[in-house]
Amino acid sequence: MQKGEVKSARDNTIQVQGQLMDEKQWTLKGTIDFVDNQYDRSSGTIRVRAAFDNKDLFITPGQFGRVRVPMSQLKPTMLVPDAAVVTDQSVKLLFTVSPDGTVVPKQVELGPVSDGNLRVIRTGITPDDTVIISGLLRARPGQKVTPEQGKIEEAPLQPVPGAK
Repeated sequence: MQKGEVKSARDNTIQVQGQLMDEKQWTLKGTIDFVDNQYDRSSGTIRVRAAFDNKDLFITPGQFGRVRVPMSQLKPTMLVPDAAVVTDQSVKLLFTVSPDGTVVPKQVELGPVSDGNLRVIRTGITPDDTVIISGLLRARPGQKVTPEQGKIEEAPLQPVPGAK
């Protein structure tokens, strides 16, 4: 909000998305209608409330769900399997393959992990890079490899223990 990418939540125009625990898509649309003016120091949170249209009474009292609140404008994002990220002391790396077939480690800045175990990569690689997603134990920097096309799939959502 400070950068001006998203309107203030106090304008009651911020669109949020919701899903019930058994849903895979974000089918519910709502708006933020309240933002508390108190910051909870013990948990580091601010209380926010969103209202969702429920004309068909699909949402019932006591039902659990998830809410997604936009924190910036949508922008292109690089996603890789979280298992492809290598740690070298305090540096996070992805092994890439150069056009001549050489393994090249690239330092990356990581973002959050999605529900399906895909990691957001903020900086360090481009869409043109070929990232090694399997066989990392056999890949060594400077070594020649023959890349094969892989398939990246999101893991299925896991149910939340104790959710109704």
